[in-house]
Amino acid sequence: MLRPRGRSSGAPGARRRNSQRQRHPRSRRFPVPDARMSRSLISWPWLAGFFDGEGTIRLQGSSGIMWSLAQSHDRGLRVLREVQEFLATVGCKSTIYKRRPDGCHCLWIVRRSVVCKVLQNLMPHLRVKKSEAQDILRYMQLFPLRDRGPTLAACISQGRLAGKLVTGENHFRAKLTENGVREIRVLLSQGRSACSIARDFKVHFNTICAIKRGRTWKCVA
Repeated sequence: MLRPRGRSSGAPGARRRNSQRQRHPRSRRFPVPDARMSRSLISWPWLAGFFDGEGTIRLQGSSGIMWSLAQSHDRGLRVLREVQEFLATVGCKSTIYKRRPDGCHCLWIVRRSVVCKVLQNLMPHLRVKKSEAQDILRYMQLFPLRDRGPTLAACISQGRLAGKLVTGENHFRAKLTENGVREIRVLLSQGRSACSIARDFKVHFNTICAIKRGRTWKCVA
């Protein structure tokens, strides 16, 4: 006699799945800070990881810079409020608003001095957006409030530093030194592969290829 299918069917696969669900609840597998636990979790390293994944920073208006975090659900709104309280404890005032088109909640900071303070605290812990934060900090040093100057992309492409054209190892985005570039060229002439050289100097494979083809570091003889 066939048994009807249902919760009491007793299939081994169903029992295994139910036991796994009871053993590993979703809240334990994916720990997201909520209103009860975020006070103890939020710190500058945690906020740097949050900003790497959910944050943006960009130029706004004639001389403004906006730093923001976005969340699309109600639980994320509670986290944004806890982040706002954490920033308030260190003297960084922020605002939370709801965007009309998509309904996302955003925490943003537009005051240049506050953005600079937040980025300086996040800089040692950033990974994904570290280069963008460095560019913004250098841009604010070159062009203070109400002195917009050229665009950020133009400053990066020209390597501007204190109004001068900077090349080589003095460029603030340089990963190699002039002696290192000369050593790389010697290794390439000896037949070393670009991948092995990139691992030794801890740079990307394309960086070594650009040196090999003469597209970069033209100032080094």
